[in-house]
Formats: sequence, C-alpha cells, structure tokens
Amino acid sequence: MTKEHTPLINTERILTIFIAVTLMFSITRYTVDGFALQMMGRSLSQGGDFQNYYIPSALFVAGKNMYDREEALKFAMSHPSVEYSYVSYYLYPPLLAIVLAPLSQLPFPTAYRVWVVLQQVFLVGTLLLLARSLPMFGRWSLPILTVLACNMYPFYLSNDMGQVNVLILLLVAAALDGAIRGRMFFAGVMIGIATMIKISPLLLIGLFVLQRRWPAVWGFVVSMALLTTLSALIAGPEAIQGFINVSLMRSIPDQVRWINNASPSAFIHRMFEALHIGQFEMGVRWLTVLIVLGVLGLCSLKQVKPDDPIFALIFGFWVLGTHLISPITWEHHLVLTLLVFGVTAGYLVQMKSRNVVLLAVILGMNYSLIAFENLTLNRFGQWQFGRGWWIFSGNYLREYFYADVRLLALSTLFCLIGILLFQSQARPFWHHAVGRVRAVLSIRNRSLARLNN
Repeated sequence: MTKEHTPLINTERILTIFIAVTLMFSITRYTVDGFALQMMGRSLSQGGDFQNYYIPSALFVAGKNMYDREEALKFAMSHPSVEYSYVSYYLYPPLLAIVLAPLSQLPFPTAYRVWVVLQQVFLVGTLLLLARSLPMFGRWSLPILTVLACNMYPFYLSNDMGQVNVLILLLVAAALDGAIRGRMFFAGVMIGIATMIKISPLLLIGLFVLQRRWPAVWGFVVSMALLTTLSALIAGPEAIQGFINVSLMRSIPDQVRWINNASPSAFIHRMFEALHIGQFEMGVRWLTVLIVLGVLGLCSLKQVKPDDPIFALIFGFWVLGTHLISPITWEHHLVLTLLVFGVTAGYLVQMKSRNVVLLAVILGMNYSLIAFENLTLNRFGQWQFGRGWWIFSGNYLREYFYADVRLLALSTLFCLIGILLFQSQARPFWHHAVGRVRAVLSIRNRSLARLNN
C-alpha cells in the first residue's frame, strides 16, 4: 500500500489567502476614500463635475435652455447650495439632463450624495456583468475584477467629481455581456443608450458593422432614433441644436488645448505648439485618428463567434480605441479601461504561449501606470524634470506630467492587444493576403521568363 504525499506548498491555498487579503485591503480603502469621504463632504472635488449635470437639469425643469451658459451662471449665483462659482458648458446630449431632472430638485449636496450612491450601484452591476463575461477566471472572476477596480485612481476621481463614466462603463459592459450571450439587439441598444448619454461610445457600433452583426446595428439605430425623438419632444428641438453647436462645434475643440488632456490630439497639440509648427497639427491629428481606425478595422475583419474570448478582446480593443480617437481623454474617463484589462487578462489566461508571462507583466505595468494616483506621478515628474517638460523645457507644466504617462500606457496597451489579435485571429487574414500576392508575383515571373526565352 503506497502512501500519498501532500505537496509541501499548497499553491491554491496560498493564492486564496493572497487574494482574500488583497481584496479586504482594496475594498476597505475604496469604502473610505471612494465613498465615505464623499458622503461626509470631505472629498477634494466634492461633485465639481456633477454640478455641470445638476444645473442644466434644473434649467430644463425651469423651461430654460440647458446649453445657455449665462443662465447656468445666474443659477449658480442664486443658489448657495451650489459650491462652485465656475460653471462650464454642458457638453452632453440632452438625455442626461432629462434623466437627472429629479435630482436637480434636491439641494446640490444631497443630490451629489445620492449620485455617489448610484455610482456604487453602477460599479457593482459592472463587476457582476464582467465577471459573468469572463468565465475563464472561474470563481476568481469577481474578486480579481473587484481588486482591479478598487485600486484604480480613475474610479476614486470619478466619484469625487461626480462624473458619469461609471454609468457608461455599466452600459458598455452590458453590451459586451449581451453580445457574448447572443443578444445582439440588446447589445446595440446598450451602445445606443450610452451614446445618447455621452457621444464617445458611438465608435463601438463599428465593430458590429465589421462583424456583420446586423441585429446589434438595428438595436443601435432604433435606440438612437427613439431617444433622439424623445429628447426633442421633451426638451424641444433646440436642445438637440444646442448640443451640436455648444458641444461638438465649440467646447470640445477648445478643450483639446487643456494641458491635462491625455488624448493623442492633446499631446500632438502640446508638442507642435512647443516646436512652433502648429500649421501641421490638424493634419497629424487626423492622420493619427485614421491610423487607429485602420488598425481597429484590420483586426476586426475576420468573423468571430461572440462566445469566443477573441471577440471580447476585440470589443475591449474598440473600447480602448475610443480613448485614442476622442479629442478629449480626461483621467476619470479611464474607468472604461477596467473592461479592457479584464478581457485582456482573460485572454492571456487561456492563451497557450511561452510568452504569456512576459505579456502578463507588460499588461500589469500598463495597469499600474493607469491605476496610479496622479499625486505619485506628479512627484516623480517634479523630481525627474527640473523645469518644464524634458524635451521642450518651459512649454510644459510638470504637474501634468501624468497625462503623458496615461497616454503612454494607453498607447502601449493598444499595441499589446493589436499584437495579440494579429497573432491569433488576424494572422490567417494576412497570410491569405500575402499568399495571394505571392501567387500573382509567381505567375508574373513565369510569364516574363517565357517571354525572355
């Protein structure tokens, strides 16, 4: 009778303890800094961006133009509960102001705290949806995603400012979950709703067009048409016109110049302004957009089954693309990268390659650069660079060094996912194309050889 020897190191148990301790630390920190401080009125921003939803909603209820900044300034001056005297333009479609109208009838501090609670609901819903969409992690899916989310500074910043990005993340995660389960029409509807709240998710429907998932496209079109009509009927056609004029035509182009913008367009603007070659800026910006769109398109040509991990990876690739194509990418927008990191890590788990450890390390480094609190990066920037930016000294404020760090992480992550897709589902397409070119060249060479003979 042989004796069974137990291993000296129980890897499963050690991993369980490690994740449990990390999870407790992450949730505790997030509960304090990401929720309790906001509810106690001690956060740094205390709803500074939520004010830009609150005031337009109040103007809508009062029957005034929600895009009129003069009216917004008057409202802020006449309501002591609104803490910020500076009022920005309302940049979102009318639907968000219409939906938040009930909160605008509460005092601003109360409305902000209700919004913070709702953001926790959105986050929990997102985590549950992503955990269901990433079965390759098994029972670790929800704990891993929770740890990732609770250690990302963009989530803390989004709560502090009262931003809407966690709601957008929930809708995008619902679209992915619906697509994986074959509910394409539902996926298109979710993207349509997200687009009517914030315009940037519009790009995602391009994936479904290239994948020929027409029910998703129809769901998107129907939801967009219904919500646009509903917004025009409730807020008036002038609200739609106001969004086009104020947001798309004026405010968004102006904000590209804001130095804490982490988009490629902003980086190109800063660099070209420092070099005094601003006349080439717009052309290079459009070229960058076309390159990103081209890469997204080429990596999405081959039809992929929705329940294949590659489909989730391509979906995350397009979500990441919204940050690189948009002229504005603030730090709190990066909550959407939770989905990108989740699907990429999920793909690496089931990937059979000797390079998977190296790829995981690269992914972890990119996560760290996006998850870091910007105070840490600011201190590093001040230590590393004596004055100004390291190339164009004096033309770049070092306290916004983190914007370029975020852009570096987004760009590297984009390249990493692009390589993964190229090596997996995109490779047969390229091999087929190269094979056809070689065949044509071979026929041509044989023909020339016969003529020469």
